Amino acid sequence: MPYVRGKAKKRWTVEMMKVYRKFCGWDTLKKLIQAIDYDLRGPSGEILVHNDLERDEARAMIATTFETGARICEVIGQDKRGGLEGLRCSDITVSGDKVNVIFNLEKQYRKKMKVTKYRATDGTKMRWVSEEEAKRSGHPHEPYEGYLTERQVEIRNITFPKYEPLVSMMLDWVEKVKNEKGENAKLFNLTYNRAYRIIKKAGEKIGEDFPPHRLRAERATQLVLEYDFDDHDLTEWFVWKSPAVAHDYTTLAPKIMEKMFKPWVP
Repeated sequence: MPYVRGKAKKRWTVEMMKVYRKFCGWDTLKKLIQAIDYDLRGPSGEILVHNDLERDEARAMIATTFETGARICEVIGQDKRGGLEGLRCSDITVSGDKVNVIFNLEKQYRKKMKVTKYRATDGTKMRWVSEEEAKRSGHPHEPYEGYLTERQVEIRNITFPKYEPLVSMMLDWVEKVKNEKGENAKLFNLTYNRAYRIIKKAGEKIGEDFPPHRLRAERATQLVLEYDFDDHDLTEWFVWKSPAVAHDYTTLAPKIMEKMFKPWVP
């Protein structure tokens, strides 16, 4: 379906995340994972899980996404040119009672110079650097001011306790893939659309609305409530540019705790 300006699906925003400031709990996450089975079907009735291997992969994908607090595309990769590669077996290591995960993220964020670019005007989401490229595309186009950028590699290290409830499922999958395909094998072979449908449909089975990004929001809340993370800790963990988002979590979470543990009056 072609992109039409103003008709795109509403993106998951920080305001929408506020609905989930109370951590759903480890039991809910376990139920979400267990809901992934052979009866899971997509919006058009398509089968989402065909065998035990696909079921284990999908379950491990949810466990890994929550434990790392990463975006789903950073965990599984992006199936498009220039997209994120996704985790490999060698990126996850265990040292004592700690699990360490390394993300090698290519991000196109450094602006080199200002230039005139061209974009389609017929509703399709297409852009070109030169007018010649725009003409060759055959689409009506218009110029706009943009920037030439260069890719740089961002390395992110995340460490969390080995004893957390979902870690064993993640590590079992790492060992399975490593034994079958080797140390540098890609951990997950799922497209974003399929992963999205799997998580959403599993959520519906347990009566919850679970877009993939909610796993990231739940992790942030859990880190505040159970590990006393402050603004600096959250900003460093999630590599947010501003502590404003972290402050939102750290101020709302204590209010939730106050409501949950009001003084008992006989």
